[in-house]
Amino acid sequence: MTGLGPLRDDADSVDRSFLESFRDWVRNGLTGSTATPGHLIRSMIAFLPAYVVVALLLSPPVLRAAVLVLAVLLALVDSFAFIALSRRLAQRCGAEDRENARTARQHEYEREQYERSYGHR
Repeated sequence: MTGLGPLRDDADSVDRSFLESFRDWVRNGLTGSTATPGHLIRSMIAFLPAYVVVALLLSPPVLRAAVLVLAVLLALVDSFAFIALSRRLAQRCGAEDRENARTARQHEYEREQYERSYGHR
């Protein structure tokens, strides 16, 4: 079976170059100038089902509005708590990228030294 199926998502079948093309986009989404508003909007989308349930179950409009405002405020507090965590993750990924680049340069240098010493085979 080739390609990704609904039940198959092993790492070997994912195109690495495709994932690498999104690395900068994801990092910018976590640490860029629009990171905070984007994070808040994405988190509000996750709470939409709860908002719909509240809007459908409560009958007096004043009570419905008050509960929805409270739910949005609680969701915003929850979202702000995870912004720092997301930024730390992005910083750690950046540090790993720099370490991987340094290691790749070191391996390339060692390979060139080996080829100079023992000849290209």
